[in-house]
Amino acid sequence: MRIGVVAGLAPLASAALALLVGSACDPGPARVLLVGDSITVGRVSEPKAPPYADLLAAALAPDFEVEVAACGGSTASEWMPAADSKLCAREWVEPNLYGAFVSPQLPAEFAVVLLGTNDSGNPHASERMADDYEAALRALVGGLLADGAERIVLMTPPPVHGRIKRYLRLQQLRLRVQAICEDRPEVICGPDLFALLKAEDFETGNAHPNGAGHEKIARALGETLAALAAR
Repeated sequence: MRIGVVAGLAPLASAALALLVGSACDPGPARVLLVGDSITVGRVSEPKAPPYADLLAAALAPDFEVEVAACGGSTASEWMPAADSKLCAREWVEPNLYGAFVSPQLPAEFAVVLLGTNDSGNPHASERMADDYEAALRALVGGLLADGAERIVLMTPPPVHGRIKRYLRLQQLRLRVQAICEDRPEVICGPDLFALLKAEDFETGNAHPNGAGHEKIARALGETLAALAAR
């Protein structure tokens, strides 16, 4: 696994978790499950550097244990608990992405979801694209909570700069993510990647953040998780 360290993040996480568990007993590291597409898998555009999942795992260790459930090219609907099987990394995943990758890694203290880049990528997306995305994300959230995720952190999908129609579709998805966070106390809006990542955080024309973009994601998400653990 490619490892890097985001400066200043590990001490913050350690202090937060110490507040959570106290000194009397040590229940072990808090489990964090990252659910997503190729950005979470670890695809990085130029200039390259370690992806956010690796940076996060290194920076939060040993107080947090970070696991990844991700499939490149996947949409939110393909992560619903009742979704069909999916071709992932050239192999069919049975019974589906949720059953193969998510269920075996629950329960967990935190589940972090980053989806939407591929939902927005179809130039012929229907007017119901945002409605379908929200419905799928709500189904995924329901499954995660039912199967033992104590708290869910939703990140908004990052922008795609230089492609105005896709940018506007992603802006719609951002609003749907924010709406879901308002409904249940167990669901928290995490880093707003749509606002956080700028044009310089991507290789020109690429939907995947570059090394600097991934570092921004890792730092922001690490701070969110540390703050939640300290509550």
